[in-house]
Amino acid sequence: MNIESKFKSTGEIAKLIGLSKDFLLKKREVLFFKGKHYFEPNGLNKLLWEVDAMLDWIKSDSKKIDKVSEILENLEF
Repeated sequence: MNIESKFKSTGEIAKLIGLSKDFLLKKREVLFFKGKHYFEPNGLNKLLWEVDAMLDWIKSDSKKIDKVSEILENLEF
């Protein structure tokens, strides 16, 4: 995997995994964590999302996804 395909912008990763940019941004530090799922390179005013970490999140155990969904439903925003 080359560097261009290892990291994607918020819009690119949203399109790749079928979620909205707003969802990804709202769930930072809730579902997605700096240093694991996304990075904020010094000097850049944008996030870079790690493709492998995001694909691993998508493919994670469905029971975990169900539990996360249950927790999110009970949170007030």
